[in-house]
Amino acid sequence: MHRFCTLAIAAALALCVTLPSPAQSEGMDDVSWYALGGLNLPFGNFGDLAGIGFGGGIGAKKPYNEQVTFRGEAGYTRFAGKDFGTGTSMISYTVSMIPVVALAEWHFDPAADFYGLGGLGYFHMSIDVDAPAINTGFGSFSASGSTSDGEIGLVAGGGMQASPEFAIEARLILISDGSQIAANATYTF
Repeated sequence: MHRFCTLAIAAALALCVTLPSPAQSEGMDDVSWYALGGLNLPFGNFGDLAGIGFGGGIGAKKPYNEQVTFRGEAGYTRFAGKDFGTGTSMISYTVSMIPVVALAEWHFDPAADFYGLGGLGYFHMSIDVDAPAINTGFGSFSASGSTSDGEIGLVAGGGMQASPEFAIEARLILISDGSQIAANATYTF
């Protein structure tokens, strides 16, 4: 199922980039590329497991008309690890995420600098666990391992265009096992 969803998102992005749009007949630019970076703050159960995240990525955007722009992006976010336990029974967690997201950017007023964002994405998360020495009272042992899984999530938010190249965005990312709030800055090449 996850492979199908990833292929569907990739196909939708490819379709958005290759289809002609009304923006082309109005003389607007075709596809432009941007880099993004920011902070992610996990909440809910995910906030118990992971600390603040730092990430970056690259994206492409294509205007559809004066108010709507389609965007696709991929990135990498690493969350600060958390330790649980005390003394010789310490367990450490490290979490990372690879998001692949399809977004629509909607300018409420084409002359205004504010816009809304909405979209759907595939979020591949990896968790590394390290328990260097767990004391059980009958002796101690160590263990480590990792697991990874991907889920579909919703993205909603907004942004402000500070200049033609630079924008600041806030996003609410809803994933069943990894919801978070993100603050990003984007720079269009």
